[in-house]
Amino acid sequence: GPHTKYYPYLESQASSFSAPDSLLSALITADDDSLYPQDWLAKLWESHERNASAIHAVEVRRITLSQYHFEPYQDWPVCEAPEPSKLNALRANGGVLYPSAFLEFLLNKGTGFMQKSPASDSLWMSRMSFESSIDILPVKLGLAHRIPGTNKTGLGFENIGCGASHLCLGDLYSAEELAQLLEIQKS
Repeated sequence: GPHTKYYPYLESQASSFSAPDSLLSALITADDDSLYPQDWLAKLWESHERNASAIHAVEVRRITLSQYHFEPYQDWPVCEAPEPSKLNALRANGGVLYPSAFLEFLLNKGTGFMQKSPASDSLWMSRMSFESSIDILPVKLGLAHRIPGTNKTGLGFENIGCGASHLCLGDLYSAEELAQLLEIQKS
């Protein structure tokens, strides 16, 4: 379910973040109902080695906005630019590498996701990326394939098909933050 890939791990490693000899450099998440390309893990790690400060995600959408609101989540285009940006929104199901600075930021934010985004870890992580100024970088490699029979119902249908993700966006960003994103989109 949402937030179960990373948050229990963060809590279990809380003391590791401040330890001077900490080996915690990143966390990689994946879905257990998908098959990933053979070079998936190596490519994520190579991307991290080139830019250790960014979040690296295989599936990234470009946030699009109108004058006063977000465009529907399902209409956001796939991000083609191989550059980190505050307008990049990750989709957790393709696989994501989170750097340690972002993990520490998430841990310090606590369980705010339970009130703001309980059903969408992807939107929460994208929002936290914006707040922490740790941008999301698309990693170009083959997409994961769902294991047949594992995706007939669930969060994808509820969040995208029924519009829950779009409703969640209004709770995640303030009017001032929306204006900031709009300015970035214009530039």
